[in-house]
Amino acid sequence: MWLPGYTVIQLGPSGGPYDRADHPKLCWHTTEGNTLTGAEAAFAPYPPHLGVDPRSGERHQYIDLDRHAYSLGNSDAEDSFVIQVEVVGYAAQTHTWPADWLDWLGREVARPVADAVGVPPVHLVFYGEDDGIVLASPSSPIRLTLRQWDDFAGHVGHQHCPGDDHWDPGRLDVAAIITAGYDQPEPEPPDVEDTMALTICAADRGDGTQYVTDLCTFKTPIADPEVWASIVWCTVAAGGRLYYQDVNNPVIVPAAALDGLPTVEA
Repeated sequence: MWLPGYTVIQLGPSGGPYDRADHPKLCWHTTEGNTLTGAEAAFAPYPPHLGVDPRSGERHQYIDLDRHAYSLGNSDAEDSFVIQVEVVGYAAQTHTWPADWLDWLGREVARPVADAVGVPPVHLVFYGEDDGIVLASPSSPIRLTLRQWDDFAGHVGHQHCPGDDHWDPGRLDVAAIITAGYDQPEPEPPDVEDTMALTICAADRGDGTQYVTDLCTFKTPIADPEVWASIVWCTVAAGGRLYYQDVNNPVIVPAAALDGLPTVEA
């Protein structure tokens, strides 16, 4: 499965078989360098599926999308159904990338991958180095378990990979990428059998300012009230923990997916 418009580059490794073909994911990486040529020299022994540069417009494909890639360190997460993309740039700078770069990543990366393998327009929260969380550690609180990784469908980052110690691509604005890349919103998340309604959790800083948090793992609060409306928490009868697609982590969904959900006061 080779994407139209991408230049095929043979780096050597040709991929391996997936151990499952459901819950498609797109995993974003950053090269931690300035050129795609330099990145290719560095990751030639363990290439991703795709390498792209929003600055130059280069789009390279190294591995058939029907085979798993290697940029997750040949871990057990590698052969989950995950398409891996290395983007030229630095994790510490992705939150400063201009809108035209994000639009390009949406049109030239997210859209063709979604068309090819069905990655839905859903993403986990992406964190940066100034968010007050240890990121570059296998025990980072933002990492998924292997089961959660396998069962999640949507956009993830290397920072979410179970057992890894990378934190790329930083606080990349994946919501903007999805907005640019998807023409039609995905249907709202499937119903969960539960006696509790979909809800948004809020807490108080102590000075009267409210913020959104999961109140379980105490991940970094989201202070912007305008973002609250796009965070869907599905409470499940499982010890009070909060899940979406079996992941105890903030998950962003398209605004259209919120139609008809009950209004909850923060």
